[in-house]
Amino acid sequence: MTTESEIQTDRAHRRTSHALIAIWSIGVGGLVLFTALQIGSAMYSNRTNADRRHEERMNPEVLESGLEPGDAELAVNADPIEVQMGVYIDRIVELSVKETGWTVDFYVWFRWKGDNIKPGEDMQLIDGWIEEKQKEAEFVIDDERYERYRVVARITKFFDVTRFLSKSTC
Repeated sequence: MTTESEIQTDRAHRRTSHALIAIWSIGVGGLVLFTALQIGSAMYSNRTNADRRHEERMNPEVLESGLEPGDAELAVNADPIEVQMGVYIDRIVELSVKETGWTVDFYVWFRWKGDNIKPGEDMQLIDGWIEEKQKEAEFVIDDERYERYRVVARITKFFDVTRFLSKSTC
């Protein structure tokens, strides 16, 4: 038979065990919450930065990084020519998160008036380089010119893997 003191000792041990489990649970929960907040904050920051960079690239009033204010100004005697263009992506040849880039096969067309420019020959890529370029079509109707090229290009792009689901979270 158990004595009263053994019963009280057993109750004290149980209270202590329950208190330690509660403290441990609160600690683990706090750690999970802290980690989730850190990851959420990083993801939000990445998304905001990506949106800002995209807006800067698309805004003609914002100077591209790496350029000086004078670089973006036209010369006094400049006579700019409006060039319309379009792109059709045929396929993504390769995508590598490890090498931070992708290879794309696409068609690009240009339409403009005038004969003193060659937009297809002078075409450049942002954050990448052209591996292959072939002129597929060229014609003139009245004073409007049209050119279409097939291009294979390597685009460099840092992939922030925290923005993508992994197999373990699916």
